[in-house]
Amino acid sequence: RMLADLGAEVLILHTAPKSKYKGDAAYMLKGYKKVVLPEADIIIDALLGTGFSGELRPFAHAIVDAINEAKNSFIFSVDVPSGLNGLTGLPQPVAVQAQLTVTFEEAKIGLALPQADAYTGTLVVTHIGIPNEVKYKRPATHQLIRENALE
Repeated sequence: RMLADLGAEVLILHTAPKSKYKGDAAYMLKGYKKVVLPEADIIIDALLGTGFSGELRPFAHAIVDAINEAKNSFIFSVDVPSGLNGLTGLPQPVAVQAQLTVTFEEAKIGLALPQADAYTGTLVVTHIGIPNEVKYKRPATHQLIRENALE
């Protein structure tokens, strides 16, 4: 919505009927119509949430295929590339092949595994506003050691 307000031509693809969306998501979808995937400078992949498990449904699979076929577009995934298992780093059975993935607070373990590299592109971890008190009470259950940790 903010990009559209700034004059960008925005396309939103969704896999559920508009009546299923509630709250902010429903508000943001008002006025947008379903169209086919056109050529775009940037594709923001936010098709699925981190709770995704199992295999992609046929319609979502088709969207992932269309995104991956957009060879002239910069593909930016939010949190986890759609179709990628956040625990194993494996596609289910396909996943968005992003140039950039921005994930929040801590990288999901699967994003750090070598098999995820073809899907995540550059991986950036950023804060989303979780209070420090919450982080101390419920710390991450995995730690990621980077190559430069011993330098």
